Amino acid sequence: MTVQQQPKTVFAEIEKALAQLQFGTVHITVHEGRVVQIERTEKIRITQ
Repeated sequence: MTVQQQPKTVFAEIEKALAQLQFGTVHITVHEGRVVQIERTEKIRITQ
């Protein structure tokens, strides 16, 4: 199964991670053409 053939739930999880993020990164780990992990790192900006 290639990345293009991933279930829609995987892409929904990626969209969810991006939608909830204002500052930070989303890391997608792919092994043998399959998404196996999605990590979200959020940075919080404190304005003075």
